[in-house]
Amino acid sequence: MQDDIRCAKDTGIEHLPSKSYGINQPWCVAAMIAADLLCLHGSLAKAEPKTLRNRLLHTAVRLVRGQRKRKITIPETWPWARELNAYFRTVFALVPP
Repeated sequence: MQDDIRCAKDTGIEHLPSKSYGINQPWCVAAMIAADLLCLHGSLAKAEPKTLRNRLLHTAVRLVRGQRKRKITIPETWPWARELNAYFRTVFALVPP
């Protein structure tokens, strides 16, 4: 429980953007979704939020659109390429609400 709270604080729940409840409500929902990240597999599923930010934001990727699909290209030599490819395939397969 304490670890979940600490991870939630690292994903943005500690820094609310406004004093307005209407603005903070979607912020909290987005932060809790980021804290859960249900799409992650393998070692990324157990990684801390700071590690995830580092690995996701510092990855050299190329987004490609074609045939009404979104694709992502990650160099095979990247250390976490296999896990990130699985993550992005899962995210792109989600149906929009």
